Amino acid sequence: MRWRNRLRIIPRERSTEVRISKLIRAPKAEVFAWCTDYSDLDPEIMESKGSQTRRIISRHKERVVFVDTYSDPAIETRSVEVSLLPPNEWRAKFTGGRWEGTGIYTLSETSDGTRLDIVFRMEKAIEGYTAEDLKQRANETWDKYVNAIEKSLQSTR
Repeated sequence: MRWRNRLRIIPRERSTEVRISKLIRAPKAEVFAWCTDYSDLDPEIMESKGSQTRRIISRHKERVVFVDTYSDPAIETRSVEVSLLPPNEWRAKFTGGRWEGTGIYTLSETSDGTRLDIVFRMEKAIEGYTAEDLKQRANETWDKYVNAIEKSLQSTR
């Protein structure tokens, strides 16, 4: 029985919020463009090639839909719908994967570059997956993304 991958429901009044922030040493417009240019190659940036694949389903001016598939059979395919709200924000709805819920990504200019604030609201999760797990994983992933963003944008200048 594959019970490990079943999502448990977290009651709405007990849904969990996870917040992370990152400083990106690049202009806000360039950061927004880079972060919202979703690609089948994104798992390579996260160093998860082989354990995760991404397929872009649709891309429109205000919306992107993609699917992430994992090699671990305990993790169901994750569907992500992203609403683009340029120049400062994008919002994602996550279904499947390790957890389900929403993410709000907000950019603001600072004297050192661009600050990215992310708020995840975890509404369901696979058994044993906690808000602390999400925070740790999101920080690790976004540290890799920030490194890739800065490297990519510096090489184009």
